[in-house]
Formats: sequence, structure tokens, C-alpha cells
Amino acid sequence: MVCRACDSTLDLPAAPTGEVPWLPLVDRLRDSPENRATWTPTEITAPCPSCGGITTFPINTVTTTCDACGTPLVRGADAGDAPLAPGGVIPFTIGERAAEELVRKWASQSHGGRLGGATVDVTEIRREYVPYWECSAHVHCPYRGEYEYTNRDGQQQRRVFGGTIDESFTAIGRGFSHLPLDLLGRLGPVSLTYARPYDPRYLAGAIVQQDTRGLWGAWDMARAQIDAELDDTLKAAGDGETLPGETWPTWSQQQGRLVLVPLYVITCTTLGQPWTALVHGEGDAVVGNPPTTLRDKAIAWATIAALVTAAALAVWWWGLRILEALPQLIYDLCCRSRAA
Repeated sequence: MVCRACDSTLDLPAAPTGEVPWLPLVDRLRDSPENRATWTPTEITAPCPSCGGITTFPINTVTTTCDACGTPLVRGADAGDAPLAPGGVIPFTIGERAAEELVRKWASQSHGGRLGGATVDVTEIRREYVPYWECSAHVHCPYRGEYEYTNRDGQQQRRVFGGTIDESFTAIGRGFSHLPLDLLGRLGPVSLTYARPYDPRYLAGAIVQQDTRGLWGAWDMARAQIDAELDDTLKAAGDGETLPGETWPTWSQQQGRLVLVPLYVITCTTLGQPWTALVHGEGDAVVGNPPTTLRDKAIAWATIAALVTAAALAVWWWGLRILEALPQLIYDLCCRSRAA
């Protein structure tokens, strides 16, 4: 690496390669009660190693920039920090300009932001690394059950089913909560396939969010997801709806890892209203919550007007039918009363 200011050359070690290491969950959860989510995130200050200026690291962030000289900084360990550091990171593969263009393109599409030709003003672009937990476990589960079904003759019968599930399950969940959950859900499932072993040099110029879930919280989240997936597998072995009455699950190979995922958080303004877009920093997925345009409002009002008109026509048509039948009804009633 060559310094732009003085042309000095500095040889840096290569970034680590290979698979992101896994944590053995059984040992860590049994022997490390400090891994429970009991810490309190704190705001700390530290001197800049370049200029000596005091820099503040906000709560739940790992990186910042020196206010005096602009040097990217990574906070050190502190008593108030989460006890576990990330084991992996997915580097950004697209730049800020490309992310901005993706947002503008998405905003104009009919299956995207539906803004058409409305102007999209980008007011802020934040490069963020957000923590995700990936946990896996192997489940060996013999089962036995029965369910009722209707045969061809319409008779209710019972069928006994049983077997053994011997599979590995994986669950991925967020370790942060500062971004809108509806946008994150629409961004789609997160893949950690391209994660690399953690190196703080990947974090330069980005805001890094701390894990706020903790190891126990991560396993609780993963256990709930795996239990639900295991239930679906057990139901599929029967009639697709009934869980077997008897199961004997054995869990093993529980492991987990914390990975930082790249994300662009982009603040935009359209028609005078602010809105937020998220862009995956490793792909081209885009979601946002743009304001409703005049065209969408016109379509909505036209739909409402059409429904009201249809209801009014239905009432008018049935009213005419009733008025036409009313004289005959009155005549029939009079005839019955005379006959009586």
C-alpha cells in the first residue's frame, strides 16, 4: 500500500482466507454465562492514533471517523461491549454510486417504487455492516404417530406412520434492531455463502453495528426456527398437517458464528417527503418505502369510485325488481285475506 501524502510504501499482510470459524455452542453456552445478553452497550471515547484528537464511538457501533483528520477508526475492546466479536465479514462489492443508481432505477419501475418519472433526491448514503447469526445443528429424531383419513367409500379410517429424521438444520437471524423490520423482510433471505474470515480492514469507511442479541439469544432464535422446520418435516411424513404423537429427538453438533453483512442505507426525498431505501452491498437487491405518488392516489380513488358505483347500480337494480313485484305481492295478500 502506498500513502497518497508522502508516497511511503507499507507492506500489509494478506487478508485471511478459508471458512469462517464456528463456535461450539454447547461448550460456550454451558461454561460462559457471560454470553447471555446482560451487557449494557456504552458510548466510549478514544484518541485518534493519527492526530491525537478525541473521537467518540456511538452506542452499538464499532467504527467511526475521526472528526479532526477523517481517519477511519475501529473501537477497541471495552467492558461495556458485547462479549463476542464477529468471526466473519462479507465485503462490499458495489460502490456508493452504483447503489444510488440501483435505487433510482428501482424507484421508477412499476414493480419497484412505482414513482415513474418523479425526481428522487438522495440526501444521505451510509455504508453499514450489520451482524447476522448463523446457527446449525444435527437432529436425529425417531417418530411414530397416526392420522385419520377418508377412504374412497367415504369411511373414516386411521393410518399409522413412523420413521426417523436424521438431518442437519441451519437458521440465520438478525443481531440488530435499528432498521425497519418491514424493509428487511422484503429484502429477502440473507445468504452468508460469500463470508470471509473477519479482518478489521474490511470495515474501513463503514458504520459497523454491534451484535445486540448475544450468544444465548442467537441460539434461542435458531432453536425456534429449527423446531418449526423440524415440525414441518414431521408433518410431511404423515398427512401434511398432523404431528406424530411420539417423537424422540436428539440434538448434536450445535454450532454458531457471527457474520457482518454489508448494507447501504440510503435516505431519499421525493415530492417533498423523505423515505429510506436499503441496498444489499454484496448484490443488487433493493427495497424502500417511497411516498404514494399522485398516479397511485388517482388509481386508488378510481378503484373506490368504481366499487361505489357498482354497489349503487346493484341497489338500484334490486330496487326496481322489488318495485315490479310489489303490486303482485299486495294482490296475492288481499286474495288470501278474502278467501280466509
